[in-house]
Amino acid sequence: MTVATVHLWGTGSASTGLGLTAKTTLQLLGRRRPEGLRFSRILGTAKGTSFSSRDADLGHWALVASWESQEAADAFDRGPLVATWDASARERVRVRMRAIRSVGLWGGREPFGPAVAEAEEGQRVAVITRARIRPSAVHRFSGTVPPIAAELMQARSRGLRLGFGMGELPAGLLGTFTLWESAPALREFIAGAPSHRAAMLDSRAGEWFAEELFARFAVDAVEGWAGETG
Repeated sequence: MTVATVHLWGTGSASTGLGLTAKTTLQLLGRRRPEGLRFSRILGTAKGTSFSSRDADLGHWALVASWESQEAADAFDRGPLVATWDASARERVRVRMRAIRSVGLWGGREPFGPAVAEAEEGQRVAVITRARIRPSAVHRFSGTVPPIAAELMQARSRGLRLGFGMGELPAGLLGTFTLWESAPALREFIAGAPSHRAAMLDSRAGEWFAEELFARFAVDAVEGWAGETG
């Protein structure tokens, strides 16, 4: 059974985060990569209020990964790389989850395996989105970000527990992670978020994305705390 994890670390320091990101990339892509690892990306984060460099949050870093089993995910979490991040971080969150639905590709790959989970009543859910934006669509896409960010801010009182933007180099490879108190809370947001719905329709009609991914998860465990992130 494929297990997905999201780690979020708040280092409070750009230099610390950049140094650990380089080390993490080398290990995850090298010959001594963790056993059972199917997919991984170490990512910078953003506040998600605009589409500019001013939005970057150089004090928080995320690791998105999928694993062949829960045992493999837990073994990595007990390992030296995570311990190094934890020792350098003043905030830490780990989310362990299973895909309910995953549509699209990330870097030409389907990262989260076949969707086999179902969210139980009252169970928390999470969403990962990721897209590679066509250069011709950057201006149109950037205009959709502030109103969607405002809708997400309003959702914090209605079930949104954690949310942040995330990105990878080169520019234009962007994504989001949101954690919701329940599936009904997520559905309520979608139903009451006209800017979000309009952007989804416009992006498909205008073919804004060269590659995109949408994945929804049943959340099995959340550990840690993330202050004012997102």
